Amino acid sequence: MASTDDIFKLVTEQRFTEIEDLWTEMVTDANIELDEYLSVTDAVHKTGDSSRATLLLELLSEHLESKKQYDKVIIILKHMLRYDRESDQIRKKLIGVYRKYYKDSVSLEEYLEYSGLNGSGPIMKAIKNFEDYIHYDVGRAFYFERYGTGNVVAVKPEKREIVVDFERKEKHFLTIDIAKGLLTPITKDHFLYIKQHDAEKLRSLAIERPVELIMTILRSFREPMQASRIKGYLEGIVDKNQLTKCWERTRKNLEKHDNIRVTGKASKMYSYVDSIVDKESQAIEAFHNAKLREKCRLAEEYARKMPQVFEKLIPNLVQVARLAKTEHPGIAFDLLMLFKDRKNESQLDYSLDDLLVVHPPENILRGITNPINGARLLSYLKDKDPNRWPDIASTILFAVNDFKIMDAVSERLGDIPNRLEDIYLRVLAMPKAYQKQFHWMLKKIESGELADFFRPNLIPKFIDSLSYVQGVRATMRKILTLKNFDEVMARAELPDARRIQESVKNSTELNDHEKSGYLRILEHHFPAIAEEKTDIIYSTEAALSRKNKELEHLLTVEIPANKKDISRAREFGDLSENFEYKAAKEKQDQLFAKVKNIESELMNVRVIDPALVTTDAVGVGTEVKLQNADDGSFIAYTILGRWDTDLSRNILSNEAPLAQHMLGKKVKDTVNINDIEYHIVSIRQAI
Repeated sequence: MASTDDIFKLVTEQRFTEIEDLWTEMVTDANIELDEYLSVTDAVHKTGDSSRATLLLELLSEHLESKKQYDKVIIILKHMLRYDRESDQIRKKLIGVYRKYYKDSVSLEEYLEYSGLNGSGPIMKAIKNFEDYIHYDVGRAFYFERYGTGNVVAVKPEKREIVVDFERKEKHFLTIDIAKGLLTPITKDHFLYIKQHDAEKLRSLAIERPVELIMTILRSFREPMQASRIKGYLEGIVDKNQLTKCWERTRKNLEKHDNIRVTGKASKMYSYVDSIVDKESQAIEAFHNAKLREKCRLAEEYARKMPQVFEKLIPNLVQVARLAKTEHPGIAFDLLMLFKDRKNESQLDYSLDDLLVVHPPENILRGITNPINGARLLSYLKDKDPNRWPDIASTILFAVNDFKIMDAVSERLGDIPNRLEDIYLRVLAMPKAYQKQFHWMLKKIESGELADFFRPNLIPKFIDSLSYVQGVRATMRKILTLKNFDEVMARAELPDARRIQESVKNSTELNDHEKSGYLRILEHHFPAIAEEKTDIIYSTEAALSRKNKELEHLLTVEIPANKKDISRAREFGDLSENFEYKAAKEKQDQLFAKVKNIESELMNVRVIDPALVTTDAVGVGTEVKLQNADDGSFIAYTILGRWDTDLSRNILSNEAPLAQHMLGKKVKDTVNINDIEYHIVSIRQAI
C-alpha cells in the first residue's frame, strides 16, 4: 500500500503523473489521516500547480462522499478554497454536501439564502454565516450560567438572532455573536444539565466516586481542561473550603485511569477518551492537528509516556524532520536528539554536522523547543572546536533571547573569565542595542551572581534603561531598593553622583516617590550637588548614532585587539625592558579612558527634537543668516551640539564662543564677528 512518504518523494521530484496514480491508490486507505492527505496537496500547491492540488482533493472528496462521510468532505471542500478562493464550482459542491449533512434541519434553505452561499458574494464569509446559523439551529440545547439550560426555539438569520427558552427565562433573544461568548452546547447527560436538574446526584459522586465525577465533567466538554477550570465546575457540588483537598485526593487516581489523557508539563491538561485505543487515537490525532513546534513537543511527551504511540508516529516524525531541517533547524535538532536518545537516529537523513553546515548555531538554538537540547548543542560545539569556542559562544549569546541559553553559554565560558568580562562590559555599554542580554544581566545582579556590576557608574544606565528596555521594571525595583541605593552611594564619587542625579531628575519612568527617595539619599551623601547644574550635550540622532558606533567599535574591536597585543607582547620576555608591552599597555589606558569619556558624555546627551526647536531667537537646532553691515554680503551658521560640529559647512557647537555670542539673539539684532558688524536677517529650523 502506498504511503505519504512515497508521495512526498514524488512531489519533491515533481513526478506529477506518478503522483496521481499513487493518490488513486491512497484514497482507499482507511489508515491514512485526513490531515496527511491535505499536507500532500499543500506540498503540490507550493510547487505552483494549484489545479493539480485541487484535482487530487476532488478525487478524495468524491470517494468520501460515496462513503457518506460528509463532515470530512466539507473539510476538504473548504481546504480547496485555499487554492481557488472564489470558485463557483466549489461553492455549488459545498451547498450540495451541506444539504445532505444537515438534511434534518427544517430551516436549511433559509440559512443557505441568508448566509450568502446561494449568492455570489465572498464565499468564506458566507460559510462562516451558514455554520453560525446551523450551530444554533432550532432544537439545539445550550447552557447559560445566568439562566440555566435551554433550547433554541427560533432562528432569525436575517437579523443574526436566536430565541432560547431557558429554565429561568423564556423567549430570550440573543444575537449569534453574543451567544458565542455566553452559551455552552450541552445534551441531557451533560454535567451542566445534571448540575442544574439533579445536583444531589453529583454531590453523592463527589463523596463516593470522585474520579467518576471529574470524568463526567471531562466527558461532557470533550476538551482538555486545566485543574483550575475543573475545580470551577465543582463549586456548588463540593464545599468551597474542601475543593483543593478533594482535587489533590482525586488527582493521582484520575491520572492513572485508562480513560483520562494528561498532557503538558508545568500546566497539566486533562481530557477524556473512550478507551485505551481511543486514547492512542486521540494522541495521534492531536499530533496531526498540531503545528510544527507542538508536534515536536508532543513527540517528546509520547516518547516518555506513550512509547507505542511514538513508534506509530515515527514515519510522520521523519517527514516532519525532513521538512524542518531547511526552515526550522531548531526543531530539526530537537528531533535529531529525540531519535538519538531512542537509538534510531539512523532513520533521519541528516546529522548534527549536516545541520551546522547549513545553519549557524544561534539559528538552531533560537528554534529549539527543549532547553536541555540547547545545553547539549553548546557542549558539542565547545568540545568540537575549543579554539573557536569563545568566538562562537560570544556570537550565540548576543544572538539569542532565551535566558536559559545565555546561562548555559556563560557557564561554558566560565573558564575564560576575560571573554565573559568583555561580554558583560559590551552589554552594559549599550543596553539599548542588547536589551535581552541587559535584562539577563540585571537578573544576575539581582541574584547576587554579578553583584560586582552593581557599581555607582552604572546606576544611570540602570535608571535610563527603564524608558527603552521592556520588562525590566520589576527586576530594577528589586535591585534599586532605597537600602541598596544608599549602600552604593556610600562608595560613589562626586562625578558619579552628578550623573545619577541627572538620570533621576530626567527619568520619565520613576514616580515622584521614587525620585524623592533617591535624591534625598544623594543629597545626604553629597550635599553640594543639590545646586549643581548638569553639563548637557546636545546632539542630533545621526551624531548620537555615530558616537554609539564609535563606542561599540572600541569595545568590540579595538580593546579586544589591544588585549591580544598585550598577550603577544608578554611572550617577548622581561616586561621591564619590553617596549611592545609598554606601548600596548599605554594604548590600553588610552582606550579605556576614551570609553569612560564617551560613556560619561552619553549620560548627559539630550537629542535635539525638531518639534521643540523654535525660531523666535537663536537656539540649538537653528540656522542663523547674517548680513555684513559694510558690504551687504551674507553668511549663515547652524547651531548644533559638539558632536555635529563641521566648520567646513559652518556648523558650530552650541558651546563655541561664536555660538554662545549669538544664542538668544533675535532677528535685527547685531552680532560682532572679528570686529565686523553683522545683522541677523533670519532664523530658521536647521533639522
